[in-house]
Amino acid sequence: IPDMFENRLDKITSNPSDLVIEIKPIEGNHHWPSNYFAYNKLEPASGTTGLVNLGNTCYMNSALQCLVHIPQLRDYFLYDGYEDEINEENPLGYHGYVARAFSDLVQKLFQNRMSIMQRNAAFPPSMFKSTIGHFNSMFSGYMQQDSQEF
Repeated sequence: IPDMFENRLDKITSNPSDLVIEIKPIEGNHHWPSNYFAYNKLEPASGTTGLVNLGNTCYMNSALQCLVHIPQLRDYFLYDGYEDEINEENPLGYHGYVARAFSDLVQKLFQNRMSIMQRNAAFPPSMFKSTIGHFNSMFSGYMQQDSQEF
């Protein structure tokens, strides 16, 4: 909270539920991603309850749940921060298709445009899985896989 910004961590006696720690160099004019928290109230994420298992896709769903619940990563794709950094010309890359598919998934999971009924239901990540399967045939079917390989 703002009245605690100047406190030292070892002097805090309460049990905060959200704690943002930032280390800045004394010199220079730097932009920090956590400046978002100085101007915006921290709120729990809202969104869909979970992901539908499309048939042996637990490995994918568990990895996606971990990724989409990293606030900085979620917000980077939710608010289109990634768009300026896509390299569509890289012959070794995916021309932005995977990044856009992930962004689309994050948008569908966390934007509040859905009705309350839709938000409380699980979401099928079919388009994201299809995109991943297109670029890596190992994930094109519905065989069991490992999360770390995904």
